[in-house]
Amino acid sequence: MLAWFLVYGLYFGFAEGTEKALVADLAPADRLGFAFGVYNAVQGLGTLAASVMFGLIWKAYGAGAAFGVGGALALAATALLFVFVRPRRPV
Repeated sequence: MLAWFLVYGLYFGFAEGTEKALVADLAPADRLGFAFGVYNAVQGLGTLAASVMFGLIWKAYGAGAAFGVGGALALAATALLFVFVRPRRPV
């Protein structure tokens, strides 16, 4: 169990910095505070909704279905990220 916590800690440490760097890259310099506020609000509301939905699916259909839906939604979110977020071209 300790190994899993260490692995998750490494993942979280690598992922959180890149997420915030993406927000900083996409937001205008004069609106960074607002952008990070919106980012954290959306993340919090999304986490709450995901937790409730996960619990309802688990209760109705079992653990396999809940984790399957979670994985499918993660893949869909990754695909949408590549579709809607384009890198800036250097000037």
